[in-house]
Amino acid sequence: MLPDVRDRLLDLNHQFYISAAQDFDETRRQVWPGLLSCSDLLARHARHPAAVLDAGCGNGRILVWLHGLLSLARYTGLDSNRAMLHLAAGRAGRLAAPVPALGFVEADLASDAWPDRLPATVQYDLVLCLATLHHLPGLELRRRAVAGLGACLRSGGLLVFSNWQPSRSPRERAKFLDWTVAGLAETDVEEGDRLVAWRRGRRAMRYVHETTTAEMDRLGEHAGCRNLFHRRADGVDGHLNLYSVYTRA
Repeated sequence: MLPDVRDRLLDLNHQFYISAAQDFDETRRQVWPGLLSCSDLLARHARHPAAVLDAGCGNGRILVWLHGLLSLARYTGLDSNRAMLHLAAGRAGRLAAPVPALGFVEADLASDAWPDRLPATVQYDLVLCLATLHHLPGLELRRRAVAGLGACLRSGGLLVFSNWQPSRSPRERAKFLDWTVAGLAETDVEEGDRLVAWRRGRRAMRYVHETTTAEMDRLGEHAGCRNLFHRRADGVDGHLNLYSVYTRA
């Protein structure tokens, strides 16, 4: 993917999450069933208390869930959207018990500098990248992001992804837009790239890449991580999200 196309898609998503933050928050209050199905695995593999990096933490709903699942020594929520981080910090302030080392970092996985914003020398027991990697345009950008996430993980820790699969849902496929709406052509983007309309509240659109299991495994291998499993879940037919879990030797 050419750099100018990549940057245009990044800006498109950046503007979407600025304009639709409140509407998006109202639709993202619960934890998906597919992630809940991973609870036993996360509880078994994480150290207690655990250090967690939530890359793309959004409004903080995952922190609330983790707080009830694990004993947390550290939680670092990372997101590029300031409004979402404000919502996440508000949820963190309402937790029944404090997390000893709790922090939120405004940083973008699309930037090579994002690891420099994390606490120095910390290696995480659990790194989550949920509904975030699929917003990074271009294979090379996704490769760099996953390598950075893998480098944050301690030996034996878990790296967990969820990636949206909208083409598997007739309802979501009906929201696909032609690339000309964004001033692009089909030849500008990569296989699996989609432009999806947002129709809740204000009208908007966002870019998403449908990641395959094969692509995820290549990304994980590049990051020095081994796949434990892939699982499709969520949505009416149980195929709306692809969950991929990796560990570092």
